[in-house]
Amino acid sequence: MDMYSSASREALNTKGRLEIYMSAEIVDDEFEEVRSAEAAVLAVLKMEKAKCRATMESSVKAQIMAELEGSKQK
Repeated sequence: MDMYSSASREALNTKGRLEIYMSAEIVDDEFEEVRSAEAAVLAVLKMEKAKCRATMESSVKAQIMAELEGSKQK
């Protein structure tokens, strides 16, 4: 979850830098570099979000299994 937060902050920072570069009319090469950096950060963010979701789903399944095991033993 911590990596998800870090990736979110980085995506926002990158987006902010992208807006600054656009308003300052930086050369196309630098603009493309920032755009690809943003795309990379967003890809990492998407992967971290998926990992987080999978972990949460796994946790819920483990809890349900533990509850079922507990009720079987009674």
